[in-house]
Amino acid sequence: MNNTPVTYLRKLRVWGWRGVLSYLRIRAEDVRNRRDLLANARRHRNVKPVRGITVVAPITLQYSNSKTVRDFVRALKAAGIPFQTFDTNRRPEVPAEDYDGILTPKEDFVATKYDHVVEMFKSPFPEGLVPYRARIAFWEGESGMLEVFPYLAKPDPVIAMSDFNAEHFRRELPASTPVFKIVYPLPLDVAGFDPPDEVRARFGIPGGAFAVFYNFDLGSYYRKNPEAAILAFAEAFRDESRARLVFKLKWAAEHADKVARMEALAAELGIGEKLVLVREYLSRRDLHGLANACDVYLSLHRAEGFGIGIAEAMLLGKPVVATDWSSTTEFCRPEHAIPVPYRMIPIKPGEYFTSMKEWADADVSAAAAALRKLHADPALRAELGQKARAFVLDHFSVAAVKRDVEAFLDV
Repeated sequence: MNNTPVTYLRKLRVWGWRGVLSYLRIRAEDVRNRRDLLANARRHRNVKPVRGITVVAPITLQYSNSKTVRDFVRALKAAGIPFQTFDTNRRPEVPAEDYDGILTPKEDFVATKYDHVVEMFKSPFPEGLVPYRARIAFWEGESGMLEVFPYLAKPDPVIAMSDFNAEHFRRELPASTPVFKIVYPLPLDVAGFDPPDEVRARFGIPGGAFAVFYNFDLGSYYRKNPEAAILAFAEAFRDESRARLVFKLKWAAEHADKVARMEALAAELGIGEKLVLVREYLSRRDLHGLANACDVYLSLHRAEGFGIGIAEAMLLGKPVVATDWSSTTEFCRPEHAIPVPYRMIPIKPGEYFTSMKEWADADVSAAAAALRKLHADPALRAELGQKARAFVLDHFSVAAVKRDVEAFLDV
């Protein structure tokens, strides 16, 4: 197994300048945060940790991992688990409504208040302040994780939030590293967004159009595989004037070349006017509103560490068409979704930043057939959507999160 650390040059090829500069900024802020945490611990040296969780992470960044932390904190709050938060990010990038009610005021934070610290991957929290610390980690493949996150090989516990990740971590990490599965803290309070007709008008989606939606980060362009979604949509709806393919893009300005590439492909396939690109940042409420205003969620990803956009679409009662591989298989099951068959293909140079050799390539024609079937059968769309929502509400319930977190705290 190749566990050679990933170089900044390889990260730059995939993340772009913004991604690498953001990474370096976070590392610089870690130095200041570690100093502040040590000073806080000295001020409260007589405080003895009690049962509960201190969450230390860049909570207010736009990245998907930060969203996961916000979801985790909300779930702790809903489950009645004692917690506090330390936001390692000092300049919020998301609207206040996205983190309202989950940040501990700095004057109330006590580094040694609780006996468990939970970090997202790695944080500046000093060693030895509390009895137990663990790291939430995600990985989308079956190898290469320790090249990017070599510190996960330490004996500190690792928290996985999918069955796929839990199984992979137990294979790749040393036997001395405990692995806990905590069900993903999917936010179940999706409500309060604008009516679908208003949302469609805002984004230029015709009222009666059959709208296929995909929400993804352009920094992971090859892994998210939007070109396969374009190909499948074109095969299904090239001659359907009222169909639309709606992409919600993250980091569109920073990856203008990728945006141009998608637009060129859509034009070449004769669906250029049917491609709707939403480029601006959307709050949690507005993103849910956009997904709710569409008819189907399509993800022909090549690998997913979880697939929150898919799970949230299911929660909204939307039928899902998704690649039948990696973490999404935990909740995209044939009884309430349309899993797309795939074949494993080699990863080309420049597409990924570790030595992982292969990932899934979804069957575009099978995906197109699924889209046509859903377009032709509104009753099937409703049935799959209802079953998907019921499954998600049960599988990712607050009670399920509480059960797993309580088991983790009992260690």
